[in-house]
Amino acid sequence: MKYQFHRRAITLTLALVASSAAFASHVPPGPTVVNYLGTLPIDANATGSINSSGQDGYDFYCIGLTAGRTVTLGASSANGLFPNLILLSSIAAPGATYSTISASNVSEADNSSAASVNLAFTPTISGNYTVVVSTFTGQSGTYQLGGSGFTPINGVCPAAVIPLPAAANVPVPASDPLTLGAMALLLAAIGAFVARKVRTR
Repeated sequence: MKYQFHRRAITLTLALVASSAAFASHVPPGPTVVNYLGTLPIDANATGSINSSGQDGYDFYCIGLTAGRTVTLGASSANGLFPNLILLSSIAAPGATYSTISASNVSEADNSSAASVNLAFTPTISGNYTVVVSTFTGQSGTYQLGGSGFTPINGVCPAAVIPLPAAANVPVPASDPLTLGAMALLLAAIGAFVARKVRTR
């Protein structure tokens, strides 16, 4: 009975660790400096590249939205990325970090296993918004981003700032399948050790 209880507890712990890590893995950490790549064009795709080490794991774009008009955004990759989309109802000041605008998150499309992702949102307030394209650790490649229902806002996005030194870059939180597998093996080993102790009493 005690052995079964410990085994169930370990299984639940593994599930919670894996799910919580995967949920947060695509969100830029607070120190990430928001450098806008520009505004999204109408009737055309913006093309970007992501390397999930350091701050290259996140791209930022500006768009203008109108209250009551639904915006649809889509990101896709043909070479290995699992893109995620985050929509923020504010624009960052030059040199600001993600943590200064993260509270304005109004919509999010999480994606851990597909080559494309879509997001739809109907704002209640007109204004300038931020689109964040991200991916999971261990992934590198290019993507295309486009959509409808928004307005380009050239000249409003803050100018790019000098990137942080490489040593100061904060990596994407490690939650790729290999890392999660290592965590699972470690927790399983601990569980087996505890179970053996229980049986020998």
